[in-house]
Amino acid sequence: MGFLIDAPKPGFGTSNDSNTARVFFQNPEIASSITGIDEILIRKLHVLLTTIACGHEIDAQFKEFCLTTAELYVALYPWYYMFSEPP
Repeated sequence: MGFLIDAPKPGFGTSNDSNTARVFFQNPEIASSITGIDEILIRKLHVLLTTIACGHEIDAQFKEFCLTTAELYVALYPWYYMFSEPP
């Protein structure tokens, strides 16, 4: 995937977590093959996280997208509990 860990580039910031996440979501096929996480779920989570972070007003229909993504998550991974609110 081409990760550069602990090697910040000038002008690119120094957040390993965000750089790793960016590479992960830009390569959903590879991320899925490495982690075993469903590729469609990875793609949906990318849309969800990008939309939330965009800084623009979000259309009310986005709620339906979030709910279907959560339903997919629960259907695929019922053994891993999804918190509905922070612990």
